[in-house]
Amino acid sequence: MGRKPRAREPIYVIPFKNAGGSPAWRVSGMHQGRQVRENFKTEAEALVRKDELLAQRANLDSTVVRRPTRLTEEQIKEAELAFGELGGRPLLGAVRFYLANYRDPVNKITVREAFDRFIAGKRLDHLRPDSIRNLEVRVGFLATRHPDKLVSDLLADHLRELIFTAGRSAVTSDNVRRAFSSFFTWAAEHRFCASSPMAAIKPLKTERDEPEPLTVAQVRRLLHQAAAHRNGAVLPYVALSLFAGLRPTELARINWADIDLEGGTIKLGAKLATIRQRRLVELVYLTQTNKDRTGRNLPANLSAWLLPHAMRRTPIRGVNWRKDFDAVKTAAGWGTPSPKQPDLKPWTQDILRHTAISNHLAHFQHEGKTATWVGISPDILQRHYKGLVTQVDAFEFWSIVPDDKALGQAGKQ
Repeated sequence: MGRKPRAREPIYVIPFKNAGGSPAWRVSGMHQGRQVRENFKTEAEALVRKDELLAQRANLDSTVVRRPTRLTEEQIKEAELAFGELGGRPLLGAVRFYLANYRDPVNKITVREAFDRFIAGKRLDHLRPDSIRNLEVRVGFLATRHPDKLVSDLLADHLRELIFTAGRSAVTSDNVRRAFSSFFTWAAEHRFCASSPMAAIKPLKTERDEPEPLTVAQVRRLLHQAAAHRNGAVLPYVALSLFAGLRPTELARINWADIDLEGGTIKLGAKLATIRQRRLVELVYLTQTNKDRTGRNLPANLSAWLLPHAMRRTPIRGVNWRKDFDAVKTAAGWGTPSPKQPDLKPWTQDILRHTAISNHLAHFQHEGKTATWVGISPDILQRHYKGLVTQVDAFEFWSIVPDDKALGQAGKQ
């Protein structure tokens, strides 16, 4: 616990236990012709008293004074050397600068090389093509701006400049932030940086617009134009969006083998569903009440729209899908206004899916059923979709079926 007394030291410190059993330290020796026996609770206090007595004995004003401290002898020596190196500058300031700027040793790699490895790794992990394209665009922008900079040298300030650019919406900025976070999490795991600089960039609070579903009249007009355009080339895509609530990414992967019109189901396996969870989408049937108060299910309107195309195997999303879909939307009144068509209305992203969700919830009045049907949480339904459509309008929505003219268009080869 303490130091062993040295024979040549006139004043020394020894440890002992007091009557209560707790440890203590005693300063002993001869001072100015008399015996010294002073007890202290800590060794540091005892050593300070020892130095005072030795200084008095030598009749010297020592410049080296021992004070109570938790530092070891080695730490005290190191602190003295540090003060000498600083040349009068404050030690605490130097320590704080070190903590703010020091980085653990990392594997040096440029941003461009790391980006290539990152994308290659995602492909090996079988990340979906859409997700890879998103990372290629967003993280690729970082690699373009700082291709030769080391990943370990990138700071949060460098990234903020790329995330929060002028004219970019909050939602888009947050999507960029997510992509950067994915990259730097991967980089930290591979020791290309000590830690992710994205930790200093907090998620944005984004206010997403409330979904505004299409009215029944707008749905009829859109379906009419889809049926009339090139023998209904995009009608399966539009109908599945409206009456099954499928996401665009799901529609890009699905094929007719996944659709069972006779059984009234659409099977989305884990490889098809956006959230990688198997989902069985049931077609919506309306119930007709007879005079005797019994009910019977009417054929699902989605079946009526799809049947002719299922027989012909019309591509759900063909080669010219984007061009055809834009033409249908323009004919129905949506698009970018121009001098020739000044009354076109802006098209809202995912409006077909929003319309499906709103009408399903309004018709069944069951958040759990709709959440399972469409693959989202009941909380999202409650916050974004409840009350947007009346039950009367929902019943009419699920009653929309093709007329003879639309069926004739679909039957053309």
